[in-house]
Amino acid sequence: MWRDFFHLVMYYSKNALFLKKALQDKDYNFKTTKSLINNFINANTCIDIIDASIVELKSTAWLSNRNRQLVASYLIKNMGIDFRIVAAFFESYLIDYNPASNYGNIAYQAFVGNDKTYRVFDVIKQYNGRVYINKWLNKEEQEPNFDYKKMTDEVKQTVYYIENSSQ
Repeated sequence: MWRDFFHLVMYYSKNALFLKKALQDKDYNFKTTKSLINNFINANTCIDIIDASIVELKSTAWLSNRNRQLVASYLIKNMGIDFRIVAAFFESYLIDYNPASNYGNIAYQAFVGNDKTYRVFDVIKQYNGRVYINKWLNKEEQEPNFDYKKMTDEVKQTVYYIENSSQ
């Protein structure tokens, strides 16, 4: 059903999901810094579950839906990376890629699509990936040594222009 839904979204939006404003008519200040993008592409985000997911995707051309959601949420809502760059990255690796589902789902995560609620996945609480991280990174899972939640607040204010409030 989700694939059908996103195909309809793509059709009725006249491909707006490929644009920076996507389905919302707002200006966003997404980050496109080369070093930031290189860190994510090279699985150097300092969040083990994200880095392991990127390694799995690049190694196998597949990633579970849950991990796709975690990666998209973190890259966009914590790091502030332009959702179109994240979507293009997934497009370049996923074996089951299709434009409507990929861009629709990532736009949804980026709060520029159909979602009316600003949601952020807590990458530590969402997934206990000890075995997964050991498999893909060949190391023990470690808590990040920085405040990744504070990053979310900064992105919320500087990319989306949402003050810390109920949303």
